Amino acid sequence: MCRPGQIASFPLNMAISQSGLVAAFDFYPYPPPHGSNEQAIFTIRNTATDFVSLRCVYFQNTATLNLVINEAGTESYPLDPSTASSIPIQSGKYETFFVIEF
Repeated sequence: MCRPGQIASFPLNMAISQSGLVAAFDFYPYPPPHGSNEQAIFTIRNTATDFVSLRCVYFQNTATLNLVINEAGTESYPLDPSTASSIPIQSGKYETFFVIEF
């Protein structure tokens, strides 16, 4: 589990399969007024180049999760704000998941 100012790293020793990647996590965002509006929950980064290609971000001001895809320096969001806000973020013992295929 990550703590403030710490990084949990899980190296992959092989390519991600054509079927995709499944990430499951519990997260505990900083409540207002602590923390920044955009809180990275996890990232996928090339350790050789330090290039971050994907981030899962919690936006504190809208209480939403979204993915940020970085392709050659251009960021895009696969979920529009309306779709992102329709995914419930609940406190307590709940399961929330979504699958995005590329």
